[in-house]
Amino acid sequence: MAGNEIVQIIKPEVVGVVLIQRGWRQGSLLEAISAPKSWLAFNGQQNTDQEKTESPDKTTFQGSWVLNQEALDANDVLIIASQTCDIKRSLLQEPYIEVIRGYWSSDRSVIHQAGKNSSRLFLMQRRSRNNTKEEALIADAIVRIQIEKAALLLLMPKSSFKENDKVTPHKFSEWLARRYNRPALPDAIVNAIQKPIVKGIDKLPYDHPICQRQPAAQNGRCPQRPPGPSQSHISLEDQL
Repeated sequence: MAGNEIVQIIKPEVVGVVLIQRGWRQGSLLEAISAPKSWLAFNGQQNTDQEKTESPDKTTFQGSWVLNQEALDANDVLIIASQTCDIKRSLLQEPYIEVIRGYWSSDRSVIHQAGKNSSRLFLMQRRSRNNTKEEALIADAIVRIQIEKAALLLLMPKSSFKENDKVTPHKFSEWLARRYNRPALPDAIVNAIQKPIVKGIDKLPYDHPICQRQPAAQNGRCPQRPPGPSQSHISLEDQL
């Protein structure tokens, strides 16, 4: 049954409520098979009516926006970034759901970067199968897609988080918001001040007073437990 036919059966104002009842939440996962990512590009040329002697910063262009699309990788997944309350809203208020790209990776450098809670990558969960190399589900904030909310009525939700994990969903929500409110610092300040401090904090032991202070520990700036042989400290580098 097509999505629009389902909507004819389920009233638009209650579609969101039905999705919540079926288990859709921020962080829910769905397969990305055949899903394209899209972006706008401007196809234009310089306005020929302008004087050639005119200042370059006053140059204008005429043209049109072009929609480009590219299929996601076959192993990619989609992770819901919309807040749960927005999923619940009526189609008249919130007709679309925002999702971001997700993928499984066994690349240790990628997993380490995502584990530091960077502004681009987020570590959703780790897993090991049959004593094989560890891999992790990574959320990538760069690729964002909007899908029709009613389309979720045709699918069953999966979770991006491990069962009974109550901490990571909260951190995921904070990570999504932080991408838009993190301060923009000049490179000179980052290199001269921020990075040396970050590297120093990364080397601190778990029981150091800085790692025990609030709200640093709540913000994921220090390890939640003493790191074992295969664990590393969580960095501040991409949070500042």
